[in-house]
Amino acid sequence: MMAQEPKNLQQLIPMAIENNAGLKASSLQVDKSDAMVENAFSFDKTQVYYNFDENNLTLSDAPLRVFGVQQDFRFPTVYFSERKLNKAKYALSENSYDIQEKGLERRLTAAYYSFQVAREKERVYKRLDSMYANFAKVAARRFELGETNYLEKITAASKQQQIHLNFKGAQKEVLAAYAEVLKTIQTKDSITIADEPVLKVLVTNVG
Repeated sequence: MMAQEPKNLQQLIPMAIENNAGLKASSLQVDKSDAMVENAFSFDKTQVYYNFDENNLTLSDAPLRVFGVQQDFRFPTVYFSERKLNKAKYALSENSYDIQEKGLERRLTAAYYSFQVAREKERVYKRLDSMYANFAKVAARRFELGETNYLEKITAASKQQQIHLNFKGAQKEVLAAYAEVLKTIQTKDSITIADEPVLKVLVTNVG
């Protein structure tokens, strides 16, 4: 199985627009409103009728048979008013679609960078976790050899434990942020998110 190509924000936005159910419904409404503008000047269908009346006789005493064609027309002002109204509805549906699309892009952008921050925080805490684990081991070994006191040993162990908890918390943040990206894109398939360069993350509770 080939590895997925990492996708950046510019590649994820079209996916979100294509998959979003609300946008699909809004797009159909735009198409419907556009069709109504074009159909404002459409006329009712021509009707062909036939009447047979035994009580209405011709000069030769035969029942009168009547054939005809009927076409209903409205005043021109009605057609122009209807077209104007439909154009207003079309503009409204277009604006509604644009607002929903921009809102979706904002939500995805926020979820995308939340994931970037969470992932970078996880990397930082992973390095710190490794460093403090080694530091705690060294402190414990020095205590065993009588080169340091008990306070230094438990201080090192306490700091290492706190960093490890922060690392585990950062991992959960990554999973939550990733799930939010998938939710916004509305896909059940896994995706690989590209790394954003030059991203600085403030890490607290280290020392």
